[in-house]
Amino acid sequence: MSTGGGREPVWSRDGKRLFYRSGSKMMSANVTVTPELAISARRILFDVPFISDPYHPNFDVAPDGKSFVMIRPMYEDRQMIMVVNWAEELKQRVGGKK
Repeated sequence: MSTGGGREPVWSRDGKRLFYRSGSKMMSANVTVTPELAISARRILFDVPFISDPYHPNFDVAPDGKSFVMIRPMYEDRQMIMVVNWAEELKQRVGGKK
C-alpha cells in the first residue's frame, strides 16, 4: 500500500480506501480489488503529530471517511509535585479520622 512504509492501517467503512500512518502523516490509499488488487492513488491527508501505538491503530475514521478521532500529544509545560507523608497530610485535612 505504501512505497515508504506505513503503520496502523484502518479500512474505510466502504472498503475502498485504506488509511494508515507514515511518520506524522495520515495517508490514504485508494484500493480496487477487481479485476485484481491494485492501489490507484495515494495521498497525504494531513501532517500532524499524534500519539502512535506499535501494536494497534490509535485512531479511528468516521463512517463518511472525512473525520478522524485521534489523540494529540500535549506540549504544555509540565511539573511534578511530590508530597512527602501524604497519608499524614490526608489525616490532618479530614480531621484525623480513620
